Amino acid sequence: MPQTAFNHIPDHNYLGLFDNPKTVTEFLGLNKQDIARATSLSPTSIRFDSRLPEILKTRL
Repeated sequence: MPQTAFNHIPDHNYLGLFDNPKTVTEFLGLNKQDIARATSLSPTSIRFDSRLPEILKTRL
């Protein structure tokens, strides 16, 4: 198999990070202020329930 830049990426999601955006933010140690700054949302708009803002779904 030829070497590529992506050979180190596992085939399985061992950490379960991509199942839930809140898991990603906890793993990275991000708080609402960090997420608001990165997404240009108000900190009061940051939520992880069924009304999760579309930009968070995309970026996380």
